[in-house]
Amino acid sequence: MYFATTVFLLFLSYIAITLFSRTKTHINLPPGPSLFTLMLNASELGKQKPQHSLAKLSKIYGPIMRLKLGQITTFVISSPEIAQEVLQTHDLFLSDRTIPQAVAVLDHQHFSLPFMPACDLWRDLKKISKNHLFSSKTLDASYQLRCNKLQDFLCDIDRSSIRGEAVDIGRAAFKTTLNFLSNTFFSMDFANSAGETDEYKDIIENLVRVIGTPNLVDFFPVLSMFDPKGIKGISSTFLEKLLQIIDSYTTKRLKIREGENYIPNDDMLDMLLNISQENGQKMDNTKIKHLFLDLFVAGTDTTSYIIERAMAELIHNPHVMAKAKEELEQGQYFQFTPFGGGRRMCPGMPLAIRMLHTMLGSLINSFDWKKENRDRDIDQPLRDIPIRVNKL
Repeated sequence: MYFATTVFLLFLSYIAITLFSRTKTHINLPPGPSLFTLMLNASELGKQKPQHSLAKLSKIYGPIMRLKLGQITTFVISSPEIAQEVLQTHDLFLSDRTIPQAVAVLDHQHFSLPFMPACDLWRDLKKISKNHLFSSKTLDASYQLRCNKLQDFLCDIDRSSIRGEAVDIGRAAFKTTLNFLSNTFFSMDFANSAGETDEYKDIIENLVRVIGTPNLVDFFPVLSMFDPKGIKGISSTFLEKLLQIIDSYTTKRLKIREGENYIPNDDMLDMLLNISQENGQKMDNTKIKHLFLDLFVAGTDTTSYIIERAMAELIHNPHVMAKAKEELEQGQYFQFTPFGGGRRMCPGMPLAIRMLHTMLGSLINSFDWKKENRDRDIDQPLRDIPIRVNKL
């Protein structure tokens, strides 16, 4: 019933859009697949390896390919030279992003650094992130903290190997990253037990999943009043949970700061509260909460997933693992390509470089690994590969 209703709404929307677009002046746009071709590739574009499907289509339609998805026109760039023009030369005109319905809840779209337009607030938050939160001075000061959390990470894995237990790399990396960020932000561990780790992991993974879920409303805004997949409600639930957690720590810190004997923690929360006291228009409690939400979601999910995926590839390809061990012994370093570029380059990239390289290098160099399930196929959709490994 749901599928039939969805198809019917799509059909009506397509007819309305087609009739409306015929009355408008058409501009010269790059070539792209027809609606029929997109429907044939719908399963791959929506869920099963979209990067493979887009790569195949770009070989047919060229390095700049137009995708007409509902009312949204998307351009797929498959040439490094053109990508450089988009991300660097013309990024001022191409830096705005379409805001998914899953993000436009609890006013998060007005404060979210990744999604808000390039306005004054966006420039202020980016400047604060670059000059204060992720400056070389700040990151160098947290060097010992990273060492301590890395040691906890390796000790947890070592204890599991001694007991002969499998190690869930994604979960272990998530706990380490979460506690490092929570100490950097609030001077405390968020995950002191397996239950707390799973609670935060569930919230953040569900947020990432719902924001990345293909949503008809994002392509056909006329359906927004229906919310056919219930994405807005799901997103609101998990966003509110994380905002409440952040708000509780922020409120507690504000009360402590009012005391006469308060000793500054010199963490990111104190740093942002100091900026708020100096300039309430540039930073306030609402902006602080939403900024921390973005940093927690992006920092924990991205780092833990990259480590999980990298270890999966290495374990399934022993010759690559051997080469990585050899490079570490020779003192070489991994190459790193930033996720994003230009004005929209991830502001936390300096921290990601420090954490990813150290955690992944330590895993490779400190242990020998084998697959727990030798029959598992690694060639699956992204984020669907649980990796559990044993120390030899």
